[in-house]
Amino acid sequence: MPARAQQTDLHQLQALVAGLQSPQQARQLSLLVNEQDGVVVSRFDVHTQNLMVQMHPSCTLDDAALNALLEPHGVRVRCVTRSVVGSAPFRHLEPGPCREADQTR
Repeated sequence: MPARAQQTDLHQLQALVAGLQSPQQARQLSLLVNEQDGVVVSRFDVHTQNLMVQMHPSCTLDDAALNALLEPHGVRVRCVTRSVVGSAPFRHLEPGPCREADQTR
C-alpha cells in the first residue's frame, strides 16, 4: 500500500495566563477559544496558569488576538510560543524563566 501524503501537522500555542480565577472560568474560556477559526482544542489550566491550544497552521490566533478575546473576562496571556505539535515534548510554561513583562492589571 503506497504511503499516504502526510497531512498538515497541527500547531501548538502555549502561554502563561494572568487573571484566571477558577476551574469554571477556565472551562468557559476554553469553550470560547475553541470557537475560533482553525482551533482544534484548547485548555486553560487554573493550577499551572497555562494555556495550550492546538490549531491548524492557517489559524491566525496570536497573543494580540487572544488578549483581545480574553480581556472582557479579566484574563491576559503572555510569553506566547507556537510550534508544530510533536516537535518537542509538552511542558508547562513556568513564570520564572519568562522574560516578558507581566501584563496583569
